[in-house]
Amino acid sequence: MTAQVTIALLGAVTCIAIAVAVVATLRARAARAALGASEARHDEIRRVASSATRAAASAVDGGMTSAIDLPATSQAAAAAAPASGDTRTAAVLVVEDEPGVRELIKRLLTLAGREVVAVSGPRAALAVLHRQPAIPLMLVDVVMPEMNGYDLATEARIISPGVQVVFMSAFAQDTARHPVRDGFLAKPFTAESLTGIVERALRNH
Repeated sequence: MTAQVTIALLGAVTCIAIAVAVVATLRARAARAALGASEARHDEIRRVASSATRAAASAVDGGMTSAIDLPATSQAAAAAAPASGDTRTAAVLVVEDEPGVRELIKRLLTLAGREVVAVSGPRAALAVLHRQPAIPLMLVDVVMPEMNGYDLATEARIISPGVQVVFMSAFAQDTARHPVRDGFLAKPFTAESLTGIVERALRNH
């Protein structure tokens, strides 16, 4: 009888703790909503970065697994926030075969105000460029099953000669194949480095 009472009490305590956590979460969300669209966007970036730190996604890059390190800092939010005078209208084509990494990049850039088209491979990316040849920037994983990122960039520039490319990889940059005009983002990377290199590439377009 004593054991049954103890189990019941533990269950009740657990339920109360869950209820308190839910109420706290709802209150926090309501407070964020009241701060306005701009502040809400900054808060969302911080929340995504915090929950994703070290465990948000694994990037499988040619057999090498690397965690995307997203620091939960106001600096990351500030880097992703629109700069004064920046129209933020340019689209970014993300080509990444690992679903978790692809969606995370898409979400961070979308929160930063970018229009993002995210695809899982080179053939899908070329199809997008045929439909939207004016896309100014591609973020391209170097190691992919269908075609490597350098070959994809060559094919992409047949369709859209002026497109900027930022290559992403957990391996060292291949200086023999890497075009001088293009950027390189080493994995693992931070939210700040991701948004920063996108802004620099688009300014140079």
